[in-house]
Amino acid sequence: MHFAMSDKPESVFLLTGLAKEERNLAITLAVHGLFMFVSWGVLFPGGIISARFLKHANDHLWFKLHQYLQYSGLGITFVAIIVAGAGLGGFDFSSSHVKFGIVAILLSLSQPINGYFRPKKPETGETGSNKRVIWECAHAMIGRVSLLFGIVGLFTGLKHFGEVHDSEIVERLTWGLVLWILISLSYVLYLEFKELRRRRRERNFSEANWELGELDDAELVDLLEADERL
Repeated sequence: MHFAMSDKPESVFLLTGLAKEERNLAITLAVHGLFMFVSWGVLFPGGIISARFLKHANDHLWFKLHQYLQYSGLGITFVAIIVAGAGLGGFDFSSSHVKFGIVAILLSLSQPINGYFRPKKPETGETGSNKRVIWECAHAMIGRVSLLFGIVGLFTGLKHFGEVHDSEIVERLTWGLVLWILISLSYVLYLEFKELRRRRRERNFSEANWELGELDDAELVDLLEADERL
């Protein structure tokens, strides 16, 4: 077998190949970021909100919704990790983005585990055991802390995305994420306000029932008749 060597210079399109590689990397990071936003910007917060504000509406609905949103968030998170790992060929564990992401994922993974071992729920009208109260506080706190790390991970991810993409687009995405968080926080504050009003009404109603319970039948009839005349 013979090889012929040419003295003519050959053009190698290194710039074209580099540009294509950068485009592929940008697409990989964009898909990864989109999946992570769906998980940590929509599904996980939605699961926390359902557990916080829907318990009084339907005891079974809020729990199913909470589980569905949290497990969906975990599933999409792992899809996002696979996308990034396959596209980048591995992870840089010295990166702040990866560190925040690892903490957020480990905390979120601990939630279904400690949920499996949760103490028995008290019956209606009963006071929960100390173990149940401690578990509820710990479960809620871990969920909120993991969400905080996840949101920080979104911002650090946008920073890394800016290193391989147009910085102007990344700046718009960052401000869009800030706006989304502010809108979400405003909505949560609104729900908290409604929850406080609901609890106040229930407390006033309970106190009124207790006071009426001290009246005898004749006094109760007189009170109701007076109320009807008003």
